[in-house]
Amino acid sequence: MKLRILQSYLLLLVGAICTSLSAQNTLPSSSYRAISVGVGGAILSDEYLTPLRYGGSIYGIRWEEEKALKLSLPILLHSDASFAYATVLNPAYTAKMDFIRGEFQTEGLYLWQLPYGVKFATGPGVRLTMGGRLHSRNGNNPATLDAKADLTIGTTIAYRLPFETWPIAFRWRVTYGLIGLSNHLAYGESYYEREFIRNGVARSFLFTHPFNQNYFATRMTIDIPLWNLCTLHVGYQWSYDKSSLKRRIRSAESHMAFIGFSLEQLTFKGRKAMRNETHRTLLFDTFQ
Repeated sequence: MKLRILQSYLLLLVGAICTSLSAQNTLPSSSYRAISVGVGGAILSDEYLTPLRYGGSIYGIRWEEEKALKLSLPILLHSDASFAYATVLNPAYTAKMDFIRGEFQTEGLYLWQLPYGVKFATGPGVRLTMGGRLHSRNGNNPATLDAKADLTIGTTIAYRLPFETWPIAFRWRVTYGLIGLSNHLAYGESYYEREFIRNGVARSFLFTHPFNQNYFATRMTIDIPLWNLCTLHVGYQWSYDKSSLKRRIRSAESHMAFIGFSLEQLTFKGRKAMRNETHRTLLFDTFQ
């Protein structure tokens, strides 16, 4: 009796392993990559430097990638890295603030098939940022450091037109910050004294949550294959990042239009690449 139970258990285990391996082998594994440059507008505030809000132009470059994790489940790994520079003026146009920020974000998204070929993916992620602001007329506190680490939740909705001639792909991404760490100083505190003499860099980081920090970003993209030449990548992004720590508000709101290319298997093949049987992405070809 025990031997039969053991044999049945082993058969079930082998069957489960084979099923898992079969599913893993059938999941599409080709990567999607895109690079773009953008320009737009930004509104910045940092009460460590000035009580006023500054407005102006922002410029950026971004690299993003989608690929399948090496699992039997339809889990999409989305990563992007970006660098932005903004130059903004006060309401009277008498003072300038420069803003730079580098950002890296990665998310693990579980994929579902919705009616009419729409794909829906959602899951947790991590966002790391490093940058700062430089004020042209503040002699006592001329600059601030902006460093953050956040746990996020992201959602992607995607659809590709079912046409052989123009398989245009649409993506809509939304990211929201949950909890994390952010460096912050009260007004009048010295970066040098706080971070290098008294307490050290680690002690300047504070715990953040939705009640003292809000981060939200949405990004809409369209990939348009131009015959068999290349795939045009265009879109729009709006982001809002505001924190209120130690009774001091720091915020960055921006909107940006961008243009670039999406790279199917690191080639510029346009329609030929998007409809190639050997190039099957997890996002669009999993449930076909």
